[in-house]
Amino acid sequence: MSLKDQVVLVIGASSGIGRETAAMLAREGARVVASARRQDRLLDLQRELEAFPVAVLAADASKVEDMDRLVTFARDTFGPVDVLVYVTGTNTPDRSMKRLTPPIWDMMIGVNLNGAYYATQAVLPEMRTRGSGYLIYVSSVSGLAPDLSGAAYQASKR
Repeated sequence: MSLKDQVVLVIGASSGIGRETAAMLAREGARVVASARRQDRLLDLQRELEAFPVAVLAADASKVEDMDRLVTFARDTFGPVDVLVYVTGTNTPDRSMKRLTPPIWDMMIGVNLNGAYYATQAVLPEMRTRGSGYLIYVSSVSGLAPDLSGAAYQASKR
């Protein structure tokens, strides 16, 4: 599949795997909309990739209205989203069951799991209408085997 002129939405693009994914896709010819919560890091990415069609918008994946606004921004900027890459994820230093609280659990599930749903529900109707599109979710090995990442992270990244 050629990425030439495909509209790719990368959520979680401010650092790590998400940032590298957005950069690689742009260099491969995709029109990339990069999103995360940290606007300053997104602007750094946009400057780094100034030779490529890259747009950025800060958004919080745990908020349905932000995901709807992000998909509208992508459509208005480059056209309908062809590929969604959900690579965002967060963890907490309070991950042990002794320190994990319901608000921390809710935050983890909100970003790592609910956000994936919110982004999907925002792009999927248009993909279905067109009869094409790709949904890519980056998980974690922590979702497959217990490790020190904690119960909330493991559950939400499975």
